[in-house]
Amino acid sequence: MSNEIPQPIAEAIKFFAAACYDAGKHGAQESSSVSDASNELGFAIGAALAQLESKLPSWVKVGERLPTESTHVLATFANGDIEINWFEGGDWWGTDRGDEPTHWMPLREAPKP
Repeated sequence: MSNEIPQPIAEAIKFFAAACYDAGKHGAQESSSVSDASNELGFAIGAALAQLESKLPSWVKVGERLPTESTHVLATFANGDIEINWFEGGDWWGTDRGDEPTHWMPLREAPKP
C-alpha cells in the first residue's frame, strides 16, 4: 500500500489551508469559505475511507459462499473462536474441533521479503 495521500484529499487539504490562510488575513468575513473548505475536506476523506474499506477483506457466511479449494482462510466459529483453516473436498481442514466454521475471510497476501 502506498504512503502517498490520494489526490482528492491532497487537493482538499490545499483548498482548506488556503481558506484558513485567507480567513486569517481577512477576518470573520472569510469564515464561510473555511466552513466550505472543511466540508469539502470531510467529504474527500470520507470517500477515500470508503474506497479503502471496500478493498479490505470481509467475513463471508459459509452458507452463502465457500472459499476456493485448498486456500487458507480465517475461519470463525459459533463461539467466536478464529482459526486458520482451509476447505477441500467438501470438508473443512486445519482443526479437529468437530464443528464447522460459520464464516470465513480471505487472508491478506504475505509481505514480500
